[in-house]
Amino acid sequence: MLLYHIAKAINPAEVDEKVRLAKASEYKGFDIDFEVVWSNGDLSKLSDVISTKPITYIPQLYINHLAEEDGKSQLNELVKSILMQNDDFKSFTKNQEQKISDTHEKINGTISRIYRLKESYKSLAKDSSEIGTKSAIEEEIKRLQAAILALREKAGFSEQEERAFNHLNSRKGSLEKRHKTVSDAAIFLKQLSDSLTLKGDYLVDELTETVKLDIDAPKHARIVTNSLAELQAGLKLEIESYVSKIALRHQKTPSTLARLDSRLKSTEQAITPLLEKIKEQKALEVIREKLKSEEAKLKRITEIEHRLLSIATDGKALREDLYQSFGELVITYTEYVKEISRPEYQLEEAINISANVAFSSSKFDQFVKSFDGRGNLTNLVGDLADSEGNYIFCPETHAQKIFYIDEKIRRKDEKLPSAKKGTTEEDIIRKLYSDCFYINYSVSYKEDQIETMSPGKRGLVLLNLILHLSNASHPILIDQPEDNLDNRTIYDQLNDFIRDRKKKRQIIMVTHNANLVVAADAECVIVANQDGQQRCFENEKFKFEYCSGSLENSFEDSNKIGILKKQGIRQHVCQILEGGILAFKERELKYGLK
Repeated sequence: MLLYHIAKAINPAEVDEKVRLAKASEYKGFDIDFEVVWSNGDLSKLSDVISTKPITYIPQLYINHLAEEDGKSQLNELVKSILMQNDDFKSFTKNQEQKISDTHEKINGTISRIYRLKESYKSLAKDSSEIGTKSAIEEEIKRLQAAILALREKAGFSEQEERAFNHLNSRKGSLEKRHKTVSDAAIFLKQLSDSLTLKGDYLVDELTETVKLDIDAPKHARIVTNSLAELQAGLKLEIESYVSKIALRHQKTPSTLARLDSRLKSTEQAITPLLEKIKEQKALEVIREKLKSEEAKLKRITEIEHRLLSIATDGKALREDLYQSFGELVITYTEYVKEISRPEYQLEEAINISANVAFSSSKFDQFVKSFDGRGNLTNLVGDLADSEGNYIFCPETHAQKIFYIDEKIRRKDEKLPSAKKGTTEEDIIRKLYSDCFYINYSVSYKEDQIETMSPGKRGLVLLNLILHLSNASHPILIDQPEDNLDNRTIYDQLNDFIRDRKKKRQIIMVTHNANLVVAADAECVIVANQDGQQRCFENEKFKFEYCSGSLENSFEDSNKIGILKKQGIRQHVCQILEGGILAFKERELKYGLK
């Protein structure tokens, strides 16, 4: 409990995560605060969840969890953390992760462009189908051209005569339009002249009165009356002059209309023989308009054909880019495996690290779950899965298998299961080409794989790995690392490793094993006692009491109150810890203390 609260006060997130992974116990229900004082004077408090410091917390059973199937991802992270201490590997990893990110972004971008092209293709194909088929339009054009030729021959109407007719017909229309414009203008000018003649004086008087209202002077002053009289006379004169101009223009109207009538008559006389000659002209015009319409359709459908061909070419190139990018993604992961095999990345103590490219079934299941689960999985993924539905992953052939699945989806293979409602083909393809790979690290010790080791040996190797994060200077807190280890293994192997690592980082551990306390040369030993757990082991005052000191602290005083104060650290170690006396004897022999 003390170790838990030390860790919790320093970095609660680290503790919560490790406890969750190890499925270890939490100490809840205590209404307390807890303080940890650092050597530089900094203070970490249980109540302060914001100001945290880095630590490594290893709860009980966490090491066993790493070796289990559901702890594989944490083991991979641990091994990667160790490898990342090497600057070369760190640089390589940074480059590879950037390549993976760039490639994945490129894959998604390519898929987006492919489906934008597909939408354009679909839209253009729809436009084309609404226009009609090219062959049918071409046949209709031939038919209309033949009909026009037949009508011309029937009317004896040559192309030259047709041009003359079109010219005369256009001229007639222009003359009629001009005649109407002049007639309308004549009516307007007469109405304007009549209105000004009738209402001119009234308008001048009204304007004069309005001006008077705006003048700030005696209304009967001579300058005012003279000025207004002059204004009235001038306005009336201008109106009379304007009416005269209108009358002059109006006088010209009859002669203008006469000229237009004459030209219109001569035009009609010229066009009459042609009209009589081509009684089928209206039918000819209708057919000619139809021909123009069909020719416009043919032009549009030809443009669409060229665009569809261009889209198909671009789509094929994009698919090649997609295949290449996905293949490069797989290769980027295999480069990891080759890099990790380099000797400079291997650890000492006969611990060997290797790696392989692994396939995330859970990620790929997102693709599979896009389809109706009642279908046959083999029909969907082919030989990417066995008869029992287990995925078969091979880095060398995986990309080709994905391309094969893509091809079946693209051509809508009838054996494929139905896609779930609301799922688009683009969604499915994105999931198909998603990054389902990861680097799976394998740890061996003296050529034994960690998965096949005995629990004790496996625990030792994993603890060594955790302690191997020697570049980290922050403290490591471990709860009972001796689980599944025998005393000889602890004394022969683990102690030396701990003694070496504690030179570079502080190690705080809870243990019931004397060898980890004595043989590892603990600088400070804290003995804990809970009141009421055992007769004759009562505390002085509190439910939980602690005493601390070095291994050399040795005394016995039965008169003291409280079990912790009755003897020194050495006596507590011998009394509480398994093998305590033997551990001290071996230590004394080692250092020549006796």
